[in-house]
Amino acid sequence: MSMNLTKLTNAEYPLSDAREAIDGDNALDPSDPSAYYTAAGNPPGYWIGKGAELVGGKVGTTASSKTVRELINERRNPSNGQYLGDVKLSEGDNGEAPVAGWDLTTRQPKSISILWAFGDKETRDGIDECMRNAAEMTIDYFENEYATTRAGQGGVASVPADGVAGFVFDHYDNRNGDPQPHKHIVISNRVRRSSDKVWTALDGRKIYAGMVEISEVHENLLQDLLTERFGWSWTFKQDNSTKAMVNEVDGVPQELIDAFSSRDAEIEQLLEKKIDEYETSTGKQAGWRMKAELHKEAWLATRKAKPEIQPSLKAKRDHWYQKLGEVAPGIQIDRMLKDVNSRKTSLMHVDAECEDDIAQLLLGQLADLTKLAGDADEYLDRQARMAMANTAHAHTVWKRTNVRAEAERLLRGVRIDPTQRVIVANKIADKALSQCVKLTPDRYQVPKDALDNLSIATRQGQSVFEDADLDKYTTVDVLQAERYMIESLDKTVQLGYAPGEGNQWLDQWNKQMNAQGGYPLASDQQKAAAYVLE
Repeated sequence: MSMNLTKLTNAEYPLSDAREAIDGDNALDPSDPSAYYTAAGNPPGYWIGKGAELVGGKVGTTASSKTVRELINERRNPSNGQYLGDVKLSEGDNGEAPVAGWDLTTRQPKSISILWAFGDKETRDGIDECMRNAAEMTIDYFENEYATTRAGQGGVASVPADGVAGFVFDHYDNRNGDPQPHKHIVISNRVRRSSDKVWTALDGRKIYAGMVEISEVHENLLQDLLTERFGWSWTFKQDNSTKAMVNEVDGVPQELIDAFSSRDAEIEQLLEKKIDEYETSTGKQAGWRMKAELHKEAWLATRKAKPEIQPSLKAKRDHWYQKLGEVAPGIQIDRMLKDVNSRKTSLMHVDAECEDDIAQLLLGQLADLTKLAGDADEYLDRQARMAMANTAHAHTVWKRTNVRAEAERLLRGVRIDPTQRVIVANKIADKALSQCVKLTPDRYQVPKDALDNLSIATRQGQSVFEDADLDKYTTVDVLQAERYMIESLDKTVQLGYAPGEGNQWLDQWNKQMNAQGGYPLASDQQKAAAYVLE
């Protein structure tokens, strides 16, 4: 994932090593640009989100630690000190501290970090700008799709909010001191409800549900923006730690990626040990869920403490160049940059305004890259089937956001105009969902003449009492497998598979998925079904 989510009770973590700023001042000393590189500590936070202006902020300008604490820690409007919402919200639930905000922490492929650390000023400044734009575009998407709140008795209705307000804190390295520019996007849990202008809390259910999709959107947007700025091309490489396929900038040597991924190497070494200990003690193979838990344990165990005072960016870069000479003395940075910049690619872009037209034209271009000769409809059908199959491979029940995340992954290898990418990805997701079985019942119907009334209808045209983002889906195949498993365990009826037929069902299912262009191997759920049926 290129973005991790952490629930916050305060903003002290990003503030602990950030330099101080004066509200509205966009730099420590605008007349001295070198301060950005020579001052100790990380830069002060700057405002982000459409809701910033509602609490006296201005997007892009810096904020003092006092302002950050007032909005996040104290849940007050920094411009007038007024408490945002019902004071009862400060009590929290079940004796726990109330949710003050959310930290969306970005990350990117190591090749981008290396180019940022060792590139010339133009390259470094360009990457900084692309990372900033990617964060802003991602939060804009988050605001439009998932930043909602609740209304009515017990929060029965899901209604829009007037954007979010928060701050971005730039950090330059990881806990091992390797270059890793990343952002902590700290947003307040307080939002203003659009319908009645009352301050209340974000709907955390949708934040958790949509985070994987938000991460995939951010990763694609950043790569699109970098290609738009520099023309860089990309190549898939396997991450040594997670074994996932990562899209790295073409031309950055693997030797450099490995040399400046010491934290990943430490995690991988400990993870292998933990997996071996688990499998030895339990006598069974670690599944993907257990490996994820063990990976988190290894990540925490290898996490070094931050220095009390962060060195300046100049000091960090001096350290990186010293390490470069030690671990990769044969690498010539100028030659690497020349190689990277010689491997050009271009963005897909179409001239249209209507979203349906944009999606159709882009699908046609994507089809041209395959053997479908511009057949947009056939390409859409194929990608939708793949998105549905891949989603079913990881889940037995899913939400729309899971399919959207898969659509973004399917488009990882192509660079698309960042303002048009989400349109075509969600077109594929919508097509895939039309082939799924909706498990959530439709209980309410909105009159056609009331669709523009936000008090009773959502943006998707549903009743506010039914949130499309929380609807659950599955497939006929999963329901069939579930039915046969239940019936095979019911000894009172002669239904389900007879002994020995479970693997036959599994083979047939895999053949069907292969014929549809789906995944070639059965998921853990299907294997479990076959095992029970045997």
